[in-house]
Amino acid sequence: MLIFFLLLGVLLCTTYGQIIIKARANVVSPKVDDGGYFASMLLDPWVLSALVAVAAAGFFWLAAIRRVDLTFAYPFVALTFVSVPVISYYLLGEALSVGRLVGIALIVAGVLVAALAPGV
Repeated sequence: MLIFFLLLGVLLCTTYGQIIIKARANVVSPKVDDGGYFASMLLDPWVLSALVAVAAAGFFWLAAIRRVDLTFAYPFVALTFVSVPVISYYLLGEALSVGRLVGIALIVAGVLVAALAPGV
């Protein structure tokens, strides 16, 4: 059961990091040059929290792959390709076309097949 909490930690921290960085990218100094933009982003407390979350995801990942085969754990990382677009739709107002929804459904199906497949 611990492995699922570790993989959930990877998923939640990675998703948080992506959503926060995108949300802040939309509002932090949008009119400055690239150097000023990156400096503004790196000094933004929300962006810093996102970077901490991404680092935490790395620690969750290290703990997870120590306990299970990579062939089992890695498909769960694909769920970020589900969580980020869905949350982006609701929180950031981004579009979710039918094609993207079909792709998301295929990713979920693939993760289920991989997770339920017997190990060798």
